[in-house]
Amino acid sequence: MELGDRLRYAREQAELTQVQVKAKTGINNKTISNYEQKVSSPDPATLKTLADLYGVTIDWLIRGSDHTYPQTISKEGQRFFEHNTAYYPSQCSSPSDLRIILSQNNVYYRNLLLTAQDKQHLLHTLDYIYSQAKTDKK
Repeated sequence: MELGDRLRYAREQAELTQVQVKAKTGINNKTISNYEQKVSSPDPATLKTLADLYGVTIDWLIRGSDHTYPQTISKEGQRFFEHNTAYYPSQCSSPSDLRIILSQNNVYYRNLLLTAQDKQHLLHTLDYIYSQAKTDKK
C-alpha cells in the first residue's frame, strides 16, 4: 500500500466521506481525491491534520510501519486514541485500565473527541456496569 491507499483506507475506516473531511478540515474534497488517487501528495501540515482526523499516526500514513494501527477496524468497534496512539477495549484488563485511558488528552470515540464531561459520564456508566457484574457473579 502507498500513501494514497493508506489515506483512503484510514478515511473509510473513520467512516468519513471526502465531503465530510472537507467540512471538518477545510481541505477541498477534490484535493483529498487527488491525494488518494496518487495525483498529488499532502504537505506535512495537511498530513498531520488528516492523521489526527483519521486517528492514525503520520508514520503509518507515510510508511505503513506503525504497529498502533490494526489491519482492520470493525465499523461498530470502539476506538480510543491518545496522542495518535490507538487504545482498544480488548487491551484493557480492568476498569482501572479504562480510567487511565480516559484520563489522557485527546481520547476519541468513533472519531469524536470526548470532552471532560463525556469522559466523566462514561466512567460513571462503566462503574455502574462493573458493580452490577460483580453483584451478578456473587
